[in-house]
Amino acid sequence: MNKIAIIDHVGNKSGMDFYDISLANELCNNVDVSIFSNFETTNSLNTKVYNKKVFNKKKANETKLDKIIYFFLGHFKAFINTKKRGIKTVLLHSFSYEIKDVLIYIIAKLFRFRIYLIAHDVSGFANSDNQKIKLLILKNITTKVLVHNEFSRKELLKENLNENKIITIRHGGYIDQVNSNISSQEAFSVLNLSKDYKYILFFGQIKEVKGLDVLIKAFHLLNNNKTKLIIAGKVWKDDFGKYQDLINQYNLLDKVILHTRFITDSEKDMFFKISDLVVIPYKKIYQSGVLLTALSYPSIVLCSNLEPNKEVIIDNENGFLFDSNNSQSLSEKIDYILKLSTQEKKITKDNALKTIKYKFNWQYPASQIIKNL
Repeated sequence: MNKIAIIDHVGNKSGMDFYDISLANELCNNVDVSIFSNFETTNSLNTKVYNKKVFNKKKANETKLDKIIYFFLGHFKAFINTKKRGIKTVLLHSFSYEIKDVLIYIIAKLFRFRIYLIAHDVSGFANSDNQKIKLLILKNITTKVLVHNEFSRKELLKENLNENKIITIRHGGYIDQVNSNISSQEAFSVLNLSKDYKYILFFGQIKEVKGLDVLIKAFHLLNNNKTKLIIAGKVWKDDFGKYQDLINQYNLLDKVILHTRFITDSEKDMFFKISDLVVIPYKKIYQSGVLLTALSYPSIVLCSNLEPNKEVIIDNENGFLFDSNNSQSLSEKIDYILKLSTQEKKITKDNALKTIKYKFNWQYPASQIIKNL
């Protein structure tokens, strides 16, 4: 039986543990799977999957040196354990192309691993990518490069990457990870929110490319006193001050609820449970785990009309689209969605769930990986 190791330094810091678990649960039906990350074994992980925590918990006020030690020591432990288990193929997650990344991949090559690189972001969003390092990784070090959609595949082809090296696997949804035991009444109570309002949710890391400014401006244009905006997520290499200035400028202090920090899994379930609409106003994206998470609950989703989003959402069917980076378009679409009838909303949610069950499940990515081993 073929053996695969999933090595993930991000893990439960940004919800990647759900990705690893979901993929491993499907892969283990046909191959021997091990996970090396920063989380303990959970009830949702198939007992066939070997799981070992090798990335230690980060410190509260960690230094740059702490981050370096966490990154390199964790990977080295993972590689040692992978070798001991007789595994030759490793799945590594890629979000950037920097010196630290290429060093890890070179070390993996020294261990004689076949590297299947899951390119979540074809280019990093921190503006710290090195083009030469990127091409070295993609063209010379990796065995295969895995992407989640046609848009990302085309972007890689622009880098003159061999077409046969690219595998399109699609990003799965998270129906199995949703806690359906939490009622909306319980969620409202725990979050201390009133049922008298409708809630729009912005969920996930706050980055420059995520378009939170577009959403705040659109929310101001909405001019709806019975609707509130929840912003839930940690700021990542961005300055929240500019968003706070917009909130202040538009006198939205009493209409915007801020949770700008790490969101626990239980909190996430509650935020999605009580939200009338999830808005994903990204200005640039290669794929969105938040989008597939929202559809899995299912939530009504409104996305910018970027190509990766359009590969998932059919406007007015399983969700809604607005003109990217256009606050007026976003505001008008929010207003339209909030006025939908209960039956119209139910149909949209039903279609959202079908999208995850029949197109964005984990059977397809697992089968594509296994086929290309």
